Amino acid sequence: MFIRKASCTFALAAVLLAFKPATAETTLRIAMTASDIPTATGLPNNGFEGMRFLGYPIFEGLVLWDLTRTDQLAALRPGLAERWEQDPADNKTWIFHLRRGVKFHDGTDFNADAVIWNLDRYFNSESPQFEPPSSAMSRARVPVMGSYKKIDHHQAGVLFPLYGGLSAVHLARLIRKGG
Repeated sequence: MFIRKASCTFALAAVLLAFKPATAETTLRIAMTASDIPTATGLPNNGFEGMRFLGYPIFEGLVLWDLTRTDQLAALRPGLAERWEQDPADNKTWIFHLRRGVKFHDGTDFNADAVIWNLDRYFNSESPQFEPPSSAMSRARVPVMGSYKKIDHHQAGVLFPLYGGLSAVHLARLIRKGG
């Protein structure tokens, strides 16, 4: 009887020792339906998949979507702009009041110059930072933007000559700092 109990105990111990406890992976794997990895130097490419996996997580827009609720449509919320309003003198121009104290990953201040630099990257073919592929995507997403300007260090103005209302939403997709 002792040999039988000892054999069972030994067999049980061998089985238990053969299994390793579960360990956590150290690599995050993300699956997406895009054919290539989205670019990280500017506006993410690969359509919505590029925006979903790279655009929203690492780029901050002037205006963002409030995705805290699933039972209603997403509203707008402040991003790099603390607030925005139509210019009292011209209801087709939107004034964005920029968040103060924000720095890019390299320590550069976020201000109206950064907004204009990024808009020039997509809409000014004469600027040194102009990106034709990103420009094509941006122009398709915001076809009604007319012009933009720095108002002061913490304000930027954008003119929508054809349509003043919802165009501010589109800017959430545009204002990005490239790497």
